[in-house]
Formats: sequence, C-alpha cells, structure tokens
Amino acid sequence: MADETIKTMKQFHCEMLELSFRFSSEDMDQDAFLKAAEINREEYTDEDGDFATAVSFGAHEPETDYHVHMRIRFFKNGQNKIEISYHDSRAEGMEDVRPPYAEDCARWVGGFLKVDKVTARISAGYTFDKSFSPVISLPFPLISSEKALAGSLITGLSILFPREVTE
Repeated sequence: MADETIKTMKQFHCEMLELSFRFSSEDMDQDAFLKAAEINREEYTDEDGDFATAVSFGAHEPETDYHVHMRIRFFKNGQNKIEISYHDSRAEGMEDVRPPYAEDCARWVGGFLKVDKVTARISAGYTFDKSFSPVISLPFPLISSEKALAGSLITGLSILFPREVTE
C-alpha cells in the first residue's frame, strides 16, 4: 500500500497525501488497536466520551524518504474516523525501531478492521514551482452576483471524478 502510494505521490509531485476513512465502532477492534499502539484510551477521552489522538510513524528502511501521521477519532456515537497522512520528507529523529512503521502503517490499521472494505476519501497537497504549467491556474476570480463575494478569488478546488473513473 505505502509503496504504491508514494510512487503515485512522486509521479504527480504531491507533497502530502491523506487517506481518510469512517467506520462504525462495530467495524473495528478498538481495544486491540489501542493496545497494539500502546495508547491509553482514558488519557485521550474527553468529558463527552469522545476519543482523539494523533501518532506518527517514522521510516524503518534507510531508503524510505517519507513519514506518516495518523489522527484517530473514536466518537461516543459510534461513528469513527482515521486519517493517515503521507508526507514526502523523511522525518529526522523519527526512525522507528519497532513496528508499525511508515512503510506499513495503513496495512497495520487495516488488520484491526472487521470488514473487508471501507470507503476512503483522498486529499492531496501540492506545491509547484515555476517549471510546472497547471491545467487549472489558481487563484482565479470568483464570478458571482452576490455582493458580499465581490473581488473574491478561488484558491483551491475539490474535484469529484465521474463514478466510472473511480471504480
């Protein structure tokens, strides 16, 4: 998973790629996950009963030139979310001596899921220098008859691809 993700990131000059997925409490063995990650549930659970924390994964292999951050949210209502962010730089001082590693953290998390499939959202971050020619040039003016939006610029986009492209 990570090797394919990183290859894709490099191919498209991507600095950050985030996989975000939601699941119900029944779909994951949360206790086993937290135990394996050595995370104390009580320490990160707020007064409303919602759990939130973040962990980072450094590289294990010397040639790995990326690192990973993971945000974990287990909500009292049973609708949970994990976000795994791959970053295109090796984090100095984050060399992992024990698993899970940046190279396999998504697969590791998947091992705690009780379902075969989850729907993931993908977000990406790019910074282009002057050698790149964008397909859609940002920023561009927002055209609107709404007076409050006069002079506004579009500085980012969300692209929803046709369903047949994504399946």
